[in-house]
Amino acid sequence: MAPRRLILAPLTVAIALTVAVLGAALGERTTAEPGVRTTERLTAIATGVYGDVVKGTFGYVGDVGDVPEALTDLVRQPPSVPVYTNDHTANVGMGWWGPYVNRGLFPRDTFTDEWGQALEWGGRRGTADGRTGRGQVRSGGPDGVLGTRDDIVAPADPVETSGTLLLTVWVNRSPNPEGVEVTVYGTSNGREIRQTRRMDPERGGFSFSLTQGIHAVRVAHVSSTVDGRAVRAITSDRTFKTFVASRMQRMVDVYLGTVADVH
Repeated sequence: MAPRRLILAPLTVAIALTVAVLGAALGERTTAEPGVRTTERLTAIATGVYGDVVKGTFGYVGDVGDVPEALTDLVRQPPSVPVYTNDHTANVGMGWWGPYVNRGLFPRDTFTDEWGQALEWGGRRGTADGRTGRGQVRSGGPDGVLGTRDDIVAPADPVETSGTLLLTVWVNRSPNPEGVEVTVYGTSNGREIRQTRRMDPERGGFSFSLTQGIHAVRVAHVSSTVDGRAVRAITSDRTFKTFVASRMQRMVDVYLGTVADVH
């Protein structure tokens, strides 16, 4: 495995599942106080959707490639999403691997708050009125009215589910020489997709915007050498796994060796 340098953005401990209680002063509460059970449910949903980066989990987003269209997708496999398997490049798993929440918190798979009101889910685009953003879930709070001061929301802000992978490829100690090609594999709707880029001398290095989760990376260097009267192509490559988390830049150095000349 190549040495890695990890840079955490200020807002990281990625998707820090904070719960904002709008308009309420924060103070010590007991589990009997209104809102505690709802906060527990919203936090469970957020963890199911985004995972816990500190523990190396990436939730529904990491397995499927986006937030769910509906909250019920956390407990019931959507028809359009295949079941989870590791039958992909570098054995990276993807597909639906639920349930992603403790169903005991949501009897009969009904997503309600402690007052029996349905939770509002922002989904992939946010609600039409802009009240609940992408990837947020909202309770109307004690008054049961969405959009008032006692609403309970998690996470506190609309979410960003992508991070950045920055690669430097060293071939015989030369950084990012001509002939380098990088392919990164990820998931979209639970199915494997890939992005391929070749070295551009004007750009330098390789940068990929990726959905948070585990990704397979294949790095190859192709060059040629003269063998007698023949020109022979020489390929040096390696495939490995790495992860990207939301709002993070992950920097990875990859080292290849070759008997060919490197330019």
